[in-house]
Amino acid sequence: MSRVYARFHEKGQGRALIEMARQYDPKNAVREFVTNSLDAMVPGDDKIGEISVVSFPNRRRVVVSDNGIGMGYDELTALPESIGYSGKAGKIDMRGEKGLGLLAFGSVGDVMHIISRTHNGGTPYGYIRWEIDETKGTIPCDYEELGPKEVEDFHGGFSNGTRVVMDMVNPH
Repeated sequence: MSRVYARFHEKGQGRALIEMARQYDPKNAVREFVTNSLDAMVPGDDKIGEISVVSFPNRRRVVVSDNGIGMGYDELTALPESIGYSGKAGKIDMRGEKGLGLLAFGSVGDVMHIISRTHNGGTPYGYIRWEIDETKGTIPCDYEELGPKEVEDFHGGFSNGTRVVMDMVNPH
């Protein structure tokens, strides 16, 4: 008897990821990002952890921000290729462990920007942009480093933490 393991075909994985991204209830989708923020609070830091969720209906935008540990550039750019895997798996003190939560943006909007800066005060900001492309059945991701001036487009600078900006939010 031979054994193989089921997996997505290379040409079908994009459509499957889009389908998974659209399955969240929008409220639960926002909760996914808040949960990630809770997991990112700096342990032992006497500074109060802050998480904010702000809606900008006229801009069709939702923003989730925290002042947690942030992600380094390498960690940020590895996100698109780590869907389905989480270093939090099996850790009792962590909430997300399936590695699927980032896809939740697709139930809120069509574009997600993640801007992050490590708690070491590292500069510049790491940035990655995800966009659902229904016509091609893909979720392309572009990344770069941003300086303080470019971060102004995403509601200003911050000393450390992560900001998730979801754009092209469904008006309903």
